[in-house]
Amino acid sequence: MGPSCVYMTGSQGYIYEAGNMLGEVGGASSVVGGAGSVDEPEDVRAVLWYKVARNSTDVQEQAKAYQEAITLLKSSVHSSVKIEYLIEFGGWLHNHGYPPEQATEQLMHAIKLLCCSISSTQATPPSRPSTQASRPSIKTDVAPSGTDVATGDDVSKLECCMRAYVMMAQIEGRTSKEGLGTTLLSLGCCMRMWKSTFGCLGNSGNGNVQGQPSVPIWPTTPEVKVCSYRIAVLCFMLGLKQAASYHNERAGQTTSAEDMARVRAEVLLCGAQRKAVTREGTKPGFIHHLELEQDLLAMEHCPDAIPTREVWLQQAQLLVEQGQYQPARELLDEAFQSCQVYEDRLVLGRVLLAQASLATIEKNYPLAAELLQKLQKLPLPAMVWLEAVLLQCEVLSHTHLQHMDSIVEHSLSVLAGRLHNNERHFLEYARVKLRAKHAVVSISQLESSRLLDQCQVVSVCADHLAQLGHHYEATQLWTIEANTLKSVGLAMKGQGHYKQLLLKALDSCHKSRCTLQTLLDVAQELCKLSQAVSLPVQHKLVISMLDEAHLLAAIFEDHAHTQRDLWNKRRQKSSAEKLIEDYVKGTADHSTEDQVWSGTSRCAMEQALSLLVSAHSLAFDEDMRSQISYASGHLLLLLSEHTSPHGPLQWREDVGKRGEEVERQLSALSVVMRKEEAQREEACEAESLQFLAQATQSLAQALRLALQCGNLEIAKKAAFRLMECFGCHDAASSAQYLALYQSCAVSLEFHKLLPLLHPSIYHTELGALLLQNTHLSTHTSPPSCTPTAEANSQKLQQYECWKRLAVCSGHLDLLRSFPPHFRCVVLQHSPDKTQLYAAYLIPPQPPPPAPKKGQTPIPADVIEPVLCRVSVDPKAFHSLLDLMADFKKELSATLLKEQYSNVQNGNPGQQDGNPRQQDGNPRQADQENQSACADIIAATEEYLSEAIRPISKVLQREGGDKKLVLVLLADTTLMQLPLEALGFLHSTTITAVCRDFSLQMLHYRMAKFQNESGTVEETTTKDKKKVEKYAAPPSAVLADPANFKYILDPRNEAQSHGFSPVHEIIETFQSFPKLTSKWSGLKGSEHAISSGEWPALLRGCSGLIFFGYERFLAHFPAAKLTSLNLSNCSVVLLMDQMQTNASILYQSREDLGKSDSELQMEQHLHAMLCLSLTGVGCTVASQWSCTVHNNLIFTKALVKGLLSESRTLGELVWETRHHRETAKPSAPEQLSDQNPPPAPPTPAEDIVVKYATVVYGLPHIVLVPPSI
Repeated sequence: MGPSCVYMTGSQGYIYEAGNMLGEVGGASSVVGGAGSVDEPEDVRAVLWYKVARNSTDVQEQAKAYQEAITLLKSSVHSSVKIEYLIEFGGWLHNHGYPPEQATEQLMHAIKLLCCSISSTQATPPSRPSTQASRPSIKTDVAPSGTDVATGDDVSKLECCMRAYVMMAQIEGRTSKEGLGTTLLSLGCCMRMWKSTFGCLGNSGNGNVQGQPSVPIWPTTPEVKVCSYRIAVLCFMLGLKQAASYHNERAGQTTSAEDMARVRAEVLLCGAQRKAVTREGTKPGFIHHLELEQDLLAMEHCPDAIPTREVWLQQAQLLVEQGQYQPARELLDEAFQSCQVYEDRLVLGRVLLAQASLATIEKNYPLAAELLQKLQKLPLPAMVWLEAVLLQCEVLSHTHLQHMDSIVEHSLSVLAGRLHNNERHFLEYARVKLRAKHAVVSISQLESSRLLDQCQVVSVCADHLAQLGHHYEATQLWTIEANTLKSVGLAMKGQGHYKQLLLKALDSCHKSRCTLQTLLDVAQELCKLSQAVSLPVQHKLVISMLDEAHLLAAIFEDHAHTQRDLWNKRRQKSSAEKLIEDYVKGTADHSTEDQVWSGTSRCAMEQALSLLVSAHSLAFDEDMRSQISYASGHLLLLLSEHTSPHGPLQWREDVGKRGEEVERQLSALSVVMRKEEAQREEACEAESLQFLAQATQSLAQALRLALQCGNLEIAKKAAFRLMECFGCHDAASSAQYLALYQSCAVSLEFHKLLPLLHPSIYHTELGALLLQNTHLSTHTSPPSCTPTAEANSQKLQQYECWKRLAVCSGHLDLLRSFPPHFRCVVLQHSPDKTQLYAAYLIPPQPPPPAPKKGQTPIPADVIEPVLCRVSVDPKAFHSLLDLMADFKKELSATLLKEQYSNVQNGNPGQQDGNPRQQDGNPRQADQENQSACADIIAATEEYLSEAIRPISKVLQREGGDKKLVLVLLADTTLMQLPLEALGFLHSTTITAVCRDFSLQMLHYRMAKFQNESGTVEETTTKDKKKVEKYAAPPSAVLADPANFKYILDPRNEAQSHGFSPVHEIIETFQSFPKLTSKWSGLKGSEHAISSGEWPALLRGCSGLIFFGYERFLAHFPAAKLTSLNLSNCSVVLLMDQMQTNASILYQSREDLGKSDSELQMEQHLHAMLCLSLTGVGCTVASQWSCTVHNNLIFTKALVKGLLSESRTLGELVWETRHHRETAKPSAPEQLSDQNPPPAPPTPAEDIVVKYATVVYGLPHIVLVPPSI
């Protein structure tokens, strides 16, 4: 090495080794004589010193290396590299505790070089860089499009200038005047870049024949692609779709498979060399030559190039924001491997943080905790460390919430030891953020008694953040505090200090709104953007205005109810009592809180309407406008009810008698006083009706916009308020809006249920898409505005279950698609379960036949829809549901004990048989079940009697020759009750009764047959012969029985002691060889049926017959079932919930590994829901436990009726329910085409068996073969 090497330092030795290696590679000689005597170009020597600064562990040596690298770059050719070194050196000085003046000096030097090199600018740099000197100005206006468009090089320099200004602002502090000035200068650079983007997209006369704008030729490096993709996302958020499409096209595929393979090979080669060096014990000087050569080559092509692992990290973060988890995971894994090989600990910490964040989103909390533990062992920047601790708090909220206090305190102590003097202000910010995070997480876990304490902590943290200059983060905490206080205050309504809580919530809303308004005003004043641009802070401001308006509406509603009660009491008092009351009220000494509440409640309506007017001017999409319209309609409806002297008139049936009451009062009391009062009431009533008309108009507009943009939450609320507006005085419109409210409510409930049915994203694609959709809807502002959101929506539309959750905008016309003999009974609770609504919907009826010549026309008997509202007790309803749940448990236990007793008594032939005695009378245990079922039916009848009384009267009027099909559209809570046992359904005019979840769901079932022209009235000539042969009833829908599938006893759990239900069912199929010759399926007696055989069997089948033990969803998981498309399946006969000793032992072992929520998802109602979402036309199933004997009889009777009698499915189930036999079934040979067995009545009616089977979906399906 020569004698000169004796005086070389460790860093110089590194330079010598690296220089020799590069000389050998490039063919040039390298002689080192001292610190700066390397005989190489200045850019090469600068890179060597830069590598020393990046790899050295000594702080003084790092500073000297940075200075040497910057000093060596004297040529203007390498100014871009020098600028990057200056910016990085400035940040390094600040992060290592050097005086802020030294860091600012380096940044000002970089800005001076940038201002001199940026094209098309007139910048005058200062004579001496100083924090007090004036900053160099950047020209923010740009020439017209097509004449002066910034090139990609200029945009890159502007970006460097902006980063330098942002770093200077961080050094000077958020609250200082110097920091504000520097921030404005960075904004100027950003505006220059922004307008350059507008210039390249402008359609000016540029001579382009195709009409496309001329764009600058930017480099296509991976980091530029990442920036283009980030700009595209930002443009979508700002509403600039044209610019977003351009940048999204520019981004393309940010990282190709070839690039990843090339870099992966380089990483593996470097890793192998490092292992070889470690194994042989040689000096590590030459192992850097590959990385150094790569850096030099990158600077030759792109001076601002960053390591590939950094590009992968940025791209992965963007993919996580867009919900593309699998590509992000692959990129993060590659970046992790690269960081480990190159020992890049700074990037490694950020990669681990991104991986932990991704694991948290996917609810893999153990993995996230493990990654965060590794992360804390690395030397991290303060902001990355804070993000890691905040994420750790989020993970602890789902695992060990009790450890959060100690984690927060320990983290703050560690942070205080890591920070230097220049970062002491960050310690206060971190302390406030961690306290706020702890309080926010605790709010979601605590009871209302401790919520107020945590709200106080949130309020203090929000005020502190505002003082530190973090105004936007403060608004988020104020919003959380306001929402929590509002929920607690409304829950404590009429108790304690609920008024004080609502006033505090209103104050927090006001502070959040004012802060956001200030931020928006500053942004609009500085940026001067066009009206087409909508800023994210504008979106937050509109939401804040809506929150405050809703809170004011709640305050006004409480005030209106209080005034209504006082007014009703005052009307009953005499004139003397009123005078005394007025005198006492005028001299009363009210507290300050009462005075504030009184003043706020009186002005609440005017303030809320004013906020909504302002919000409407800021709204930029249909979703926000629908929310504003709904809020306006709700407020006007409250104002109408408050203004009316007699309260809401929509539900009063004695409105016409009010004039007689007034006349009677005038004759009995003082005429003059009553006349004046009557005039005032008349004027108030006219004003109330005017407000009601305005409310109806606003709510109708909100409903239309909400259905167009798919906001079902607003559509549900608007439909409910519209029903309240019309009331019983327009029953037809009110009933339609009640059905629409139910459809929206059911769809929203199913939206929440689907992710629960798919708990893991690794099992089904639908589960991953649902998680992505949830992430995009909660983290994207506004939702569904990015290409990823659109792609996610398109993929979800491929699943039948997702398509059936939509509510069509023409919902009010859905009744036109149903046959005229259909009648829909809607039973729906109000959101608070205090009101029960019942409606009777009638499809459009055909006109009466034209009279013959000489005959008088017969007037048509017009039956109008009915709507009724009654008040109910939520506690009584919950008690009824508990009684029903106890009955199902007791019935299951009784049947299992009976079956076990038969085995112990040596009657194996009876173990799966009839639980009754041989004379047909029930046993003692069965008598208890019959009594409990009768009690439940009576309680259900009593609970619904007042609501269904008007419907019973209408059904009596519709008697005679009509044959009606009744569809019960009840909410999911009422679905748990035996609704088919209600007394008003036992009418001779009703031929079939079925149930469904909503009118929209029933329409989806019907639309499938209408699209295929499957109704009898629309058949061809050939089909009419078929109809005549099978005597199908009018308006029935035809289903093909040729492609039926069956699954019988999939676990082979039936006993074989003289009783084989599977054998009897197969014999029943074989009795109709012409219709069942192509039937196929699976039997557990042949082989063990795996879950993988189910999809292949179910796809494309026209019907399914399942006969098995235990729960249906315990055999085939709901996650796999809802992923299928069963729209071709017309009928599903589901006979489950039977038990034997073998089945209950096996199922008990399976249930041990399931949580309570997973077991809840396997219940009967969820099975019906899953089958309905997959597209099944009609499902017949047992709603509680039954014996094998009863299910076998019903299955055989229903199959025989469908294949031989060509009657509708609903009629067969209805008749089988009312004439079901309880004796032992006949021999299989008796169930033939020639010998149909009669169904004798039971000696004592078995109501448990009678109402066990229910029908979901279309009841008028008829099985007709495709050929005669």
